[in-house]
Order: sequence, then structure tokens, then C-alpha cells
Amino acid sequence: MAIRVIPLDQAVAEQTRAAPKPPPVPPARPLSDQAPGLTLVKQERPERIPLVPPQTSAAPYPLGALGTILGHAAAAIERKVQVPGATAAQSVLAAAALAAQTYRDVQMPYGRLRPLSLYFVTVADSGDRKSAADAEALWPVRRLEKVLREEYEIEHADWLIRHAAHAAQKRAIEASKGLDVETRTNELRSRASPANR
Repeated sequence: MAIRVIPLDQAVAEQTRAAPKPPPVPPARPLSDQAPGLTLVKQERPERIPLVPPQTSAAPYPLGALGTILGHAAAAIERKVQVPGATAAQSVLAAAALAAQTYRDVQMPYGRLRPLSLYFVTVADSGDRKSAADAEALWPVRRLEKVLREEYEIEHADWLIRHAAHAAQKRAIEASKGLDVETRTNELRSRASPANR
């Protein structure tokens, strides 16, 4: 059997000619012919219900209900960042909850203690300055984190030096050949690990 090579457009044309034609579709009969005595009545469509309810403007957030300190902080964020009062208030409440949860727990009705934690979700469009409001409310926390990180790095460097000195002294005691077991044990006990101090 020989293989015939032809251009693609010619092959498509040949296939189209060779395909059987579908039978013609008969014209639709009027509905009155299909069901004699049937009277068609045009019905009015009911009013469409919108998929999303229309948005109404929210009532102003009662910043005064947050108290003097938190209320003034939220009002300042509202003015500076140009966000709605509710967004500013939520950022301030979240920052206050973060600060307070270290100091207090909640006692449940059945007696167990649980952390005093609040979880916030701000729902707003992209570009509505949610992150900017949070950054303003949390800058004292970020500043404290930076100070604590710097203190930790200084203390950690000091600990590494003390630990290296302790490890060298420990190796020297373990390697000295003139000590009996009890003397060596007492020497090691007298030089407790700096991690335990």
C-alpha cells in the first residue's frame, strides 16, 4: 500500500466532501398546532432579586467607646492613614490584645485557664490601607522587638564566649592525667555549665 502525501488543507477539504450530510431539520410547528385548544398566556416575569445586596454606608465607629488611650490612638491612625474609623479601631484593639495577653489569662466556666487571645480579620478591598493601619498601631511592638533582639544578640555573644571558655576548661580537666576520679568529679562540679547560671 502506497502512502500519499498531500497538504493539510487539501486533506481537510477531502474529508469534508466525503463526510455524510446531516438530514435537514424540519421547521418547528407552532405550539397551538401541537396542543389544540391550548391558549398561550404571556406571564410577567417576577422582579429579579440581586445576587449581592446593595451596599449601604456603615455608621461611624464609636471610637469613644474604646476609652481615652485606645480611642485617641484609633482617631490618630484614622486621620494619619486616612482609613475608616472601624479599620483604625480594629488595628488598635489587635495591638492592645497582643500587649495584654502576656499578663492575663481567661478562666473558663469549668475552671481551666486559657490565653487571653483575640483574633481579628479585616475585610476590605486591596489598597484600603489595612497594612498601613496595622503598622501604625504596632510600631511600639516593633520597636520593643528591635530592642529585645539587640539585647539578645549581645547576651548571646557573651554566652558563646563563656561557653567556649567552660568547654576548654572542661576538656583540660578531663585530659589531666594526675587527677583521680573523685578529684576530677569535684573539679567538674565546681565549674558548672554557664548555660545553667
